[in-house]
Amino acid sequence: MNWDVHPGLGLGGLRFGASQQQVEAYLGAPEEVIKDTLGDDGIITWYYWDSGISASFYESDGYRLSLLQVDNPHIVLQERQYIGLREEELLAIIEGEDWGTVEVDTNPGWITITVWTLGVTFSVPTSGELEEQGVVSSIQLSPLLDEHENTVWPSLAV
Repeated sequence: MNWDVHPGLGLGGLRFGASQQQVEAYLGAPEEVIKDTLGDDGIITWYYWDSGISASFYESDGYRLSLLQVDNPHIVLQERQYIGLREEELLAIIEGEDWGTVEVDTNPGWITITVWTLGVTFSVPTSGELEEQGVVSSIQLSPLLDEHENTVWPSLAV
C-alpha cells in the first residue's frame, strides 16, 4: 500500500471526491462504519483500525470522500513521517518550509496545527498518557479550498 500523502488530493492512489465504492475498492471493506450528524450534515465514517485510517463521507459533499484521518506512523508527507514527532519538532519543520498560513488551536486535551495550503491538520494530545502528550498522534487530510472557501475536488484519475 502506498502511504504517501498528496496534499489536497488524497492518500496514495485514493483521491478526495471518490465514491464509497471506489474507497472500498482501494482500502477494502471497512472494519467499522459509524453514521452520525454534524449540525445539519450527515456523516458516514469508515474505520480501518488495522491500517490506522478512517475515511469520512459528508452528505453535503454527496457522500463523496471528504476527509481522511490517519494515525499510521508509515504515512509520509513531503518525504517525512510526522506521526510520533514532538510538537516542537513539527513546528520547527513547518517554520522551515514555505507552507503559507498555519493555524494553531488549543482545545481541551488537544492542540491542532492546521496548514491550510496543504489541507492538513496535525493533532497533538495535551492530556492522557504521559508518553503521548506533546506528540503528533494523528493527521487529518482534506481537499483544498479556493479563495471563496469552496472545496476544490481533485481529478479522480491517478
